[in-house]
Amino acid sequence: MNYYRSARSLFYGAFRGFLCVACSLVAFAFCQMLWRYDTGLLRAWGPPLRVAGVESCPACYGLDSCSALTSGDIDYYCPKFTTISIMSIFGVKNVYFACSQSYGDIVMKKLGHDWQLHQLDMKICDALGQSEDCDFNGLTDPSFSIRDKIASLVEYKEGLVGSEEFGLTLCPNTKHVGKLISSFLLNENESSILNNILLANVWTILNINPEPIIMKYINNSTLGWPVPTYMGACGRTTLQSYNGEMLGKFMSKPWLKRARLAVNLLKAADVFTFNHTDFRFYLTDISLENIVMSKDQMWHPIFVDLENVVVVDKHVHLEDQPEEWTSNHTSESIECNNCFAFSTENICRHHVSDHNHYAMCKFIEESILHSVPESVLKVSPNVMDLLRRCVSPSDDDGDRFSAAQILKDELEFVIEQCE
Repeated sequence: MNYYRSARSLFYGAFRGFLCVACSLVAFAFCQMLWRYDTGLLRAWGPPLRVAGVESCPACYGLDSCSALTSGDIDYYCPKFTTISIMSIFGVKNVYFACSQSYGDIVMKKLGHDWQLHQLDMKICDALGQSEDCDFNGLTDPSFSIRDKIASLVEYKEGLVGSEEFGLTLCPNTKHVGKLISSFLLNENESSILNNILLANVWTILNINPEPIIMKYINNSTLGWPVPTYMGACGRTTLQSYNGEMLGKFMSKPWLKRARLAVNLLKAADVFTFNHTDFRFYLTDISLENIVMSKDQMWHPIFVDLENVVVVDKHVHLEDQPEEWTSNHTSESIECNNCFAFSTENICRHHVSDHNHYAMCKFIEESILHSVPESVLKVSPNVMDLLRRCVSPSDDDGDRFSAAQILKDELEFVIEQCE
C-alpha cells in the first residue's frame, strides 16, 4: 500500500511537472507571437507618417517631431520594452514604447482610445457645422474664432469633475489662457497663418487629452519638475520621455524605501502648488498607475498622467477675484469607497488650496506606507498618527500645510535613524 501511494505520488508529481513545463512553453510561444505581432504593428510605422495620423492635420497634435519618426533613429523593435509592449496590446489606449539614440527611451501616445479618437472626429465636424468625415481645414479659418473656443474649453464648468469631460480647468477665469498655451505658439509677430494652424493643434489636444499642454508649459518654465519631458508630436501621436515603471511594482519594497518615496511625494505637492510663477497645478487623479518611479531608482516619483488638472491663475486682477480669494482653501476629508472626493469650485475660489497635500497624504496612507515595521515604531511611535493628521487635521493640528511639513520632517528623521 505504501509503495502504491508512493508510486501514485510520483506519478502525479511528474504529471504536474509536465503540465507546468507545457504551460510555460505555451505561454512563452504566446508571448513570442504577441511580441512579433506587436513589433509588427510598430514596424508598420514604416510609412510612419500615415500611422501617426498626419492626414488629420490641422486637427492633430502638431508636426514638430515627424522628422524623429522618419529619420530611422527610433527603434520600435526594442527588446528592453518587450513585456511592456506586449501588455500594450491588451490596453487600447494606444501607448507604445521605443528606444532612440538621440532621445533616449521614449513613450508614444495617441492620447486616447480608438473610439475616443473617432468621437473627436465627430466633435470636430459638429463644431464646424458639417457632417461626418468633414474637411478639418475649417479649423484655421478666422471665422471659426478658435481662440474663443480654446478659452471656452478650459473655463470652469460646474458638475464636470469626475466625468470623462473634465480635462483641464483654468480658473477663476481664462484671461491668461494665452500664457498657458504659449509654448505651442510662435511669437505674435510671426506668421498668423501658421499660428492659426498651431491654435488648431491646441484646440484638438484640449478636446481629447490636455496632457501635452500642461507638460510642455511646465517643461519650458523651470527644470526639476516631476513630469516627463514633452518631445513634440507628429500627427495624432505625441512623444515624451520614458521615465520608469509604475509605482505599483515597488509597493512590496522595504518600508524605509517607501518612506523615502512618501517624502518625495510630499515635496512634489509643494512643487505643483507653489513653484510656478504664474499658476498653481492641482492634480486630481493620483494613483499607482499614474505615477512612475524615476529610472535612477532614487525614489523620485514622476507624474505621467496629467489629463485631469485644475490650474489656478496666481495673478488675478482685484476686480476679478472671488469673494474668498485671499483666504486659503482647506480640502475636506470626505469618506467614500474607492473614490477621491474634492471640489473644483472651492479650489477655484481661493488663491491657494491644500488640495495637493491632502491628495498626497491620502494616497500615502492608502497605498504607500502600509505594514509599518516594529523597528520604525520604536524610533517614531506616532509616525502613522502624523500621517492621519495630514489626511484629517483637527483644529488643534493647525493647517494641512503644517501637518504635511511635520510628517515630512518625521519621515526623514526615521529614515536617517533606521537606515
